[in-house]
Amino acid sequence: MPTNSIFSLGLLNVKHGVLVGEEIFSKVIWGAGGYVWLGGMLVFWLAGNEKSGNDSEVKQLTKEEKRVIEEKGTEAPYSGEYENWFAPGVYKCKRCGAVLYQSKDKFDAKCGWPAFDEEVPGAVKRLPDADGLRTEVQCAKCGAHLGHVFEGEGMTAKNVRHCVNSLALEFELDAAIKK
Repeated sequence: MPTNSIFSLGLLNVKHGVLVGEEIFSKVIWGAGGYVWLGGMLVFWLAGNEKSGNDSEVKQLTKEEKRVIEEKGTEAPYSGEYENWFAPGVYKCKRCGAVLYQSKDKFDAKCGWPAFDEEVPGAVKRLPDADGLRTEVQCAKCGAHLGHVFEGEGMTAKNVRHCVNSLALEFELDAAIKK
């Protein structure tokens, strides 16, 4: 198993005909798991992607937000709240609230989704997509699926386009403008 893939581990034992369980370690997860019988006890584990080190940091998501953020879905093009939004401020992760992008790095790529040519340093991680063709971008703090990043298109001087689902973002207006 890859590092950080075991998030719940426990033991089940039969005592007097009753299955008794003891959780040894747990964290909020989603994904697969397994079990083995070991010396008359059932040892089980659950493996998946970590959502957060603290449940209170994770926001409740709608069914559609879960489909995009947790199941790596995509919202329909030109349907997102932030596709044509250009107010000064920051874009945060919908699930954990981490600041991901600044409005100064947003541009109109005419692609149907919010586009950024730079992320906040250390806020976004890049992973090979399951299709082997694209690069997925995730929140570095909680692993939420944000969208994909493309390089070499020549749309900006930085030559990078983060194509992000609006459903994965929350916008916070610049503090100077709030006053």
